[in-house]
Amino acid sequence: MKQGIISNNASYSQTSNKAQPQSTQYSQQFISKKQELKLLKQQVQSLQRHVDSILHRINELNTKKQNTSDKELSVKASIIIEKCIGCGICLDFCNRGAITLDNVAKIDLEKCNGCGTCIDVCPNQAIVLK
Repeated sequence: MKQGIISNNASYSQTSNKAQPQSTQYSQQFISKKQELKLLKQQVQSLQRHVDSILHRINELNTKKQNTSDKELSVKASIIIEKCIGCGICLDFCNRGAITLDNVAKIDLEKCNGCGTCIDVCPNQAIVLK
């Protein structure tokens, strides 16, 4: 028997003019290879941003390390106002409570420990370490 139209999670045969329910099937979401590749590419780009952020921080710390005290070595998160869309994701992930939101994110430099979690979760790359 030939499978036909799937409607309301039940499949129907089309061997006659009347549609007859065959069995209940649960719909599954399938994505094309093109969509899958696009998603994988986005994930790779996101991971690359994380790696770049970490490498940037390492280079910055190595550069500042010469002739500076430990207090001067600390880096803090900084918002790029033009990129911030005010989504608040960074606020949700900051375990120090260093971020507030008033249309755009704001960092309390006294509370920020420079961990970079906010950088990793920002969808617009609007946060950098300085």
